[in-house]
Amino acid sequence: MVLIRRIDKYERGMSDLDIKEITEIQKNLLLCKSLSFQRKLALDFGLYKVVVAGTSNSGKSTLINALTGRELLPESMSTSTKITTYIGRSCLEADYDVIVMGCRGGKRRHLEYDAFLHEYVYGLKEIYEGKQSSENLMSGFVNSSHELADYGVCLVDTIGIGINDYDVKRTAGIMREADVVVFLYDGSKHGNLTSDEIDFLKATLFKNKKRPLLPYERILFAPNKMDCVASPAQIKQILSYDLGNFVPSGSEGWQQLVNNIFPIAARYYRLAQAGIANYSAVGDPMTRAELMNSDFEIIQHASFRSGNYKNYLKKQSGVNLLVDRIVDIVRSIDVDDIVDKYI
Repeated sequence: MVLIRRIDKYERGMSDLDIKEITEIQKNLLLCKSLSFQRKLALDFGLYKVVVAGTSNSGKSTLINALTGRELLPESMSTSTKITTYIGRSCLEADYDVIVMGCRGGKRRHLEYDAFLHEYVYGLKEIYEGKQSSENLMSGFVNSSHELADYGVCLVDTIGIGINDYDVKRTAGIMREADVVVFLYDGSKHGNLTSDEIDFLKATLFKNKKRPLLPYERILFAPNKMDCVASPAQIKQILSYDLGNFVPSGSEGWQQLVNNIFPIAARYYRLAQAGIANYSAVGDPMTRAELMNSDFEIIQHASFRSGNYKNYLKKQSGVNLLVDRIVDIVRSIDVDDIVDKYI
């Protein structure tokens, strides 16, 4: 097969590949006739799938906005994305904003980003009522660069888990496509995982303790909102105890998971990258004003402390360490593991 012969020359570990070589592999794999259009779209956005999972309002959208450097997804307590969103830079240099797959009749829609945001964001009240809409099974593909794009990464923002069974099943299916999983949770409350989060992880990533869904070194935990806690180090220690629910404490696998704990303040990083968010999705004007004023106060304080609020907030956020770890992981993945998923 010509495709396999073209890719054979890269069988030397991904750490040696630059973005041009990764792009060539993507383009060659896109020639596979057996791939569905949806899988081709995801592949066009990146050779590696880095899935960001977690409960609603854990800060997934804030982290995505931080990594893209733009206000790509809504950030508020009253909204949530209701479709899985793939975010990446088209290796084919396509010029569309968004494609939505899974519409009625099997059709796909091309949208400008503002229209996509308006149509596929809704209030959390609908989710808490357990209502399933047709959008739960849809996927949106947003053509946008981000900090990991130069390493061949497609970011996948999932529906929040822990509210109803529909979203849990959908997110579990997406995680099976992942090369790396970043599990985000709100570490500002008690530091530990909730029972819903533990049950979800047991049912997906750690269904079989002897052989998890992914190698332990590709599973990352990111307790978020560390700007609201006194000691991120203590949060990391609390989480390390919780990891004993999935793998025996003190074992090699447990230690690998502990090494992949990255406490973060995604909001700090987003403020450094994209500035104060436009909280237009927040219906209550007082809440909207409070959120924007809080962002402004953080920037003022950081500027007073350092004179350069962007560098200060980036360093304080911990997100740069998480990004570095993701880069190390994708560079260590052998090309054979990726190619085998497609041919």
